[in-house]
This record gives sequence, C-alpha cells and structure tokens, in this order.
Amino acid sequence: MKPVWRSIALGLLLSCLQAGVGHAAPATLSNEQISPSDYYSGLATGQGYRSHWASQYGAGTPQYTAAIDAEYLRASRAIQAARQNGDTHEEDFWLGFIDGLERAAEEEV
Repeated sequence: MKPVWRSIALGLLLSCLQAGVGHAAPATLSNEQISPSDYYSGLATGQGYRSHWASQYGAGTPQYTAAIDAEYLRASRAIQAARQNGDTHEEDFWLGFIDGLERAAEEEV
C-alpha cells in the first residue's frame, strides 16, 4: 500500500510542477507531440488510483466500478478543459491517467 501512495504523491507533485512551468512560458509542443514525463506521471497516478480503489472496495465490485467510472469522468472533463486551454502537458497527464486506470502497475519483485 505504501508504494501506491508514494506513486500518487509523486504523480501529483510532478503534475503541479509541470503545471507551474507551463503557465510561466508558452508551450512549445504541438498537439501531435506527447510529453513523456507528463504522460508517465499520469500513468503512474492512474495506476495508483486503480490499486487504491481495488484495495478499498475489491476489484470487480459495484463500488469499485463506480469509483473507477467517476475517475474516468473526472479525467475526461480535465482532458476537454486542457484541450480548450491548449495545455498539452495537462492533456498528456490525463491521457496517461486514463491508461493507468485501464491497466495495473507491474508487480514489484
């Protein structure tokens, strides 16, 4: 459980740092390019949320499904807002987040 919270905290911290940098200067990436650091930060955060809800409610339960659906809705809205604002870093984070919700983090050995 501790690595999950560490991943969530790191993902949130990195997204805040990236958001602050993005507001200070105009974005240099086009919509077709992906910012790997933002995407992978979102991926780790999404996987952390998936693991958290699975441990909280049990994977496959109605409560788990409702929690994951709520995260999808939140991410979808955030992607739309990022696209409207032209914030490719934020969009990449949330695209990674959705991918993280869809697949579990690899097990540690």
